[in-house]
Amino acid sequence: MKTYITLFILFTSVAAMAQPDSKERIEALKTAYLTEQLELTSKEAQKFWPIYNAYSERLHDLYVREHKEVKDELRNCSDELSESKSAQLVETFISIEENKVKERRNLVKNLAPVISKKKTIKLFKAEDDFRRRLLKEYRERRHKEEEEKRKEQP
Repeated sequence: MKTYITLFILFTSVAAMAQPDSKERIEALKTAYLTEQLELTSKEAQKFWPIYNAYSERLHDLYVREHKEVKDELRNCSDELSESKSAQLVETFISIEENKVKERRNLVKNLAPVISKKKTIKLFKAEDDFRRRLLKEYRERRHKEEEEKRKEQP
């Protein structure tokens, strides 16, 4: 049964990426996937999801900040980056990375009364697995679309 649910999630993730509301659909797929992988009881899930969702939102804000303040700056600047601007970007990047680690530590602390350490480590693995599978599906879909475009061209 677990395998069928996992396969369903993987196949529907491709469809989710094609939808205009794909972010919400991907989040729903992630929720289902994490719930399944962690084997959360209803009592655990009731306490787990508010903590995890708040963590995810804060982590998302850090990624947005990272792109806005560091990665976009690198894309938009010329090849010649001053030493002082480079130092500033490095410090910003390091600060954001440190904040990501703090958020992860807070997540572990906040989840301690809710789920076991074994389930916490399963969470980290499940997050990584979901991300990898989603990227794999995206790459395969993109490759398929590129192949179809090549076939259409004379």
